[in-house]
Amino acid sequence: MLKGSVLITLSTKEYVQPSELFESVKVDMKSTKHVFLQLTNHVIGQYEAFIHATGDYIRNTEQRLRTHEVDNNDFIQFVTVEHDINEYHTNLTALQALMARLRENKHDIFNDKDCEFIEDMVLHLNQLLVATGSHRSTIDSIRNAYTTISNNTLNQRMKKLTVLTLLVALPNVFFGMFGMNVILPFSHESWAYAAITGFSVLLVVIIYMILRRIRF
Repeated sequence: MLKGSVLITLSTKEYVQPSELFESVKVDMKSTKHVFLQLTNHVIGQYEAFIHATGDYIRNTEQRLRTHEVDNNDFIQFVTVEHDINEYHTNLTALQALMARLRENKHDIFNDKDCEFIEDMVLHLNQLLVATGSHRSTIDSIRNAYTTISNNTLNQRMKKLTVLTLLVALPNVFFGMFGMNVILPFSHESWAYAAITGFSVLLVVIIYMILRRIRF
């Protein structure tokens, strides 16, 4: 709150120290309005640090996705990251609207140097808003890519299970015949077992070659 010679700030936690606030002074700290501008610039700088840290985490996750090191915990964490980005975007949009109104300087409160400083902050805010939009798009892309990879992996595993089931089931048809209590041709021949086993192996090889040829 800015009124006369009094500047009051409210926060749920201690987010700024006076020493940090005056590290890089860009305006003459002669009045509360200048302190307000410097404080606003410091807050924007903090948002920039948060957004960059979030971007580093997203890029790290994107890099690990290429080596299949991403797990479900990363996507659970993405819920928090996405919430933070949305909060940054909302707060920065409101701050941008405020600074745009101050930039108009309808009541001649600020001098030319102050207006240039405000213009710089507006441009800085625009860049941060673009960055938050880019990070949200990247999160969506990573989530979609992971979904596609998971579906493709599942399809490949289902194909392998189908092939294994087929290769095991067909020989069992012939072996099962000799388990029935009926008289079968060649059932008393000594070479019958070897013939059936060899035929089953040959059948499995033929089926495997056919499936491989059609790239199943």
